[in-house]
Amino acid sequence: TSMMQLLSPTWRKHGLWGLLFVALAAWAATSYSDFLKALGQRESSMNQFAVNRFGYAGLFQMGSLALQDAGYKTASGAWTGKDGINSQADYLANAQAQVNSVTAYQQKAETFILSQHLDTAIGTTVSGVQITASGLIAGYHLVGPSALRNYIQNGIVASDGNGVPITTYIQ
Repeated sequence: TSMMQLLSPTWRKHGLWGLLFVALAAWAATSYSDFLKALGQRESSMNQFAVNRFGYAGLFQMGSLALQDAGYKTASGAWTGKDGINSQADYLANAQAQVNSVTAYQQKAETFILSQHLDTAIGTTVSGVQITASGLIAGYHLVGPSALRNYIQNGIVASDGNGVPITTYIQ
């Protein structure tokens, strides 16, 4: 599972597996499944049929760009048929596809975090917020890669369209 493999070479190299579990405990979680439940609760109150005013859909409020990254949509916005999903109605009706899509998206997040060396911030504090592996993934989910990098590197606190600051998710 993606979260348990998060930054695995770095985790092994630095002996930080215990820190991962501390990070997950901060989400009241002890497994990747618990992390997803916490994210789903935060995003949609665990309502797989939720669609917000900006068009973000499902348990994890995935938008079109995130669904592209996860392989569910093309750059033109068409559904790819992955997991049998050919429309928003299909997506909303299929909770497992929603879990699969957020997991694929989080794998993209891991790749970005490693490529930008943002994992080196784990265990540090930025703007009063302790940085954890799960916090990096959650921050990426909320505001995207550029805003996450900008927060970690420059302390600039971005917010999503609902005014939720990245610090809320990183915590």
